[in-house]
Amino acid sequence: MKDHGLSQGEHAVKMKPYLEKCARREIKRKARRERIEEVQRQRTDLRQSSYKIALKRINPTDGHVELYYISYKEYLLTDVWDKLRKKILQRDGHRCVICNSNHHLHVHHRTYENCGAEDDNDLVTLCSSCHKTFHRIGILK
Repeated sequence: MKDHGLSQGEHAVKMKPYLEKCARREIKRKARRERIEEVQRQRTDLRQSSYKIALKRINPTDGHVELYYISYKEYLLTDVWDKLRKKILQRDGHRCVICNSNHHLHVHHRTYENCGAEDDNDLVTLCSSCHKTFHRIGILK
């Protein structure tokens, strides 16, 4: 290491802001990794057959409302999801909210906690590229 005429204490003082910046950057990286891991855990839970989404339907024989349970994959094939997906695409102008593309659009769950009873704010329109990026880095930019 070059001396530059600084004492060891002076060098430490000069390096402190740089080291603090590096520490903040590492904290942000760790938080980002944790967010990514949480999203991946949620997605894995949804894909497992043991995870079920509760939906309501009217029993045709007695007219009572009953709950029934389906997998996430089955849920994405329901009329309920199709109507909600179309509503969100309409709300977002059939464009990705990140890059404004109108090709290969997906309706992304910001959270999987309310699957089957999503609020409109739980969903956002993304193109396939931005959707992949989100699931890779864990944040929407």
